[in-house]
Amino acid sequence: MIIGAEIALLFIGLYALIKGQLPTSKKAKHVVRGWPARVIGIIALLPIPVSFGLGLAVALLFVVQRKQVPGDSFFWVGTAIEGSVLGVCFVAIAVLSRVYRIPVEQPRLEEGFRAGSPDPLRSKRGQT
Repeated sequence: MIIGAEIALLFIGLYALIKGQLPTSKKAKHVVRGWPARVIGIIALLPIPVSFGLGLAVALLFVVQRKQVPGDSFFWVGTAIEGSVLGVCFVAIAVLSRVYRIPVEQPRLEEGFRAGSPDPLRSKRGQT
């Protein structure tokens, strides 16, 4: 399950880095654009290398202390490391996307004419 979340964040991070924008919801009422989207993309790419580095550092610490580390006991330590790194990245992404989001503008049809408003040409025809 954790690896699935890490892979999902990997794809989200690559999309944000390449595209330069990140929709914040399915309906895309808000979007993050520009450098904040790219920073979020970099943060989304971090869980795998940071988890690997922290796991390696903890394993080296156990070796330096001359502790015997069977695979079963280190499994839970590694899971805790990956879960905490993933949680921190999720929180950072959520906070940054909430702070830097901007509303998506609806496409304009013509200058001075809005969807749902009366047609300006019809009102002029009726007057003349």
